[in-house]
Amino acid sequence: MFDLIRNMINLISDYQKEHADEPVTIAIDGMCGAGKSTVAQMLHERLGGNLFHMDDFFLQPGQRTPERLAEVGGNVDYERFAKEVIANLNRKEAFSYGVYDCKKQCISHQVDVNPAMINIIEGSYSMHPYFDDYAHILFFLSVALHEQGKRLRERNTAEQMERFVSEWIPKENQYFEKFDIRNKCICFDTTDCSMVSPKGVKKKQMVGLIVAYSKNRAIGKDGQIPWRIKGEQKRFRELTTGNVVIMGRRSYEEIGKPLPNRYTIVVSNTKKFEAENCTTVGSLKEALEIADKNKNVYISGGAGLYREAIDIVDKMFITEIDAEIDGDTFFPEFEEKDFLREVDCYVDGEIPYTYVTYTRKE
Repeated sequence: MFDLIRNMINLISDYQKEHADEPVTIAIDGMCGAGKSTVAQMLHERLGGNLFHMDDFFLQPGQRTPERLAEVGGNVDYERFAKEVIANLNRKEAFSYGVYDCKKQCISHQVDVNPAMINIIEGSYSMHPYFDDYAHILFFLSVALHEQGKRLRERNTAEQMERFVSEWIPKENQYFEKFDIRNKCICFDTTDCSMVSPKGVKKKQMVGLIVAYSKNRAIGKDGQIPWRIKGEQKRFRELTTGNVVIMGRRSYEEIGKPLPNRYTIVVSNTKKFEAENCTTVGSLKEALEIADKNKNVYISGGAGLYREAIDIVDKMFITEIDAEIDGDTFFPEFEEKDFLREVDCYVDGEIPYTYVTYTRKE
C-alpha cells in the first residue's frame, strides 16, 4: 500500500508543480472494498488539507423514492454534496456541511471547513456527472473480485453482505459503466497496488456471456426457466441494464418483449421483429458488429448461441444453481482451463446458488 501512496503523491506533486499556488481537488472513486477510505486517509495524513467522505451524504429517508433508487448514480445525495461542499471549495472562505448519520436517519452534526491547498473527496459516486469537472486529479481504485469478497465478509454481517451483492455492488457497477468512470481516471488495483491504466486510455469493449444453470447444466425446459428462486435474476438485471443484450429468437419469444433500459439484438435467420430498442440480425457476428462499442455486450442465450459464443467472450457471468434440475436444454461444456474462475458470492436458501465470474486468460 505504501508504494501505491507514493505513486499517488508523486502524481499530485507533478500537478502542483505545474499549477503553483492553486488549490488542488483530488477525487477517489472505485469499487467497494478497494480501500478508498484507507487510501484517502493515508494521503490526508501525508498531504494535510481537507478530507470529505461521500458516506456522509447518504440519501435521506424522504429522498428514497422508487424513482430515485432506480436512477443510475442516484444512490447518493449528490445535490446536497454539490451545494454544501463543491460550491464552496474554491471560494477561499470557511464553510460547513452536514453529516448524515445512518443509524439516526438524520443529519447529526455540522463539520466546519477552512480553506486549504489540498481537498480530498473519497467514496462511491464522488465523480457523479452532476458535479461536472470539479476535481483536478481523478483516482479509481479496483480490486480482484475474490479479494473484494474477502474484505467485505471480514467487516460485514451476512445480511449486509447479501445487500452488497444484490444491491450496492450492482448499483455501483451501473454507475461506473454508464458514466465511463474508469476511463476518466488514473486507475490502481489495490490487490497488488499496481497502476492499471493512466487517465485517457480507452478500455476495450467487454463481450460477456450471462447464464444460470443447475448442477447438471440445465438452463431450460419446455421453453421456460425450470426453477423459481427469489432474487436469483437480480444480477442479470443489474449487469445488463444500460448495455447491449444479444439473444436468440426463441429466447426472445419466451420473454415476448424487449428488456427495459437495454438495447436488445435478436439473432434469427427465419423471423424478423420490429420493436422499440430491438434489432434483428442473421448471425452472432453481425450482432457484435452493430453493437454500440461504448457499451458492454451480454449474450444471454439460448444454448446454440452460448455454444457459438464461448470461444469469443471475454467473460462468463454464471449463476450456479446448487441442485439437480430436470431440463431439456443444457449449457454446453467448455474448457475451464481457458478461464480464471472467481466466486463473487454464495447465496443460501431453499435452493442455494453461487454467482461466479469466468475471465478468459490472456
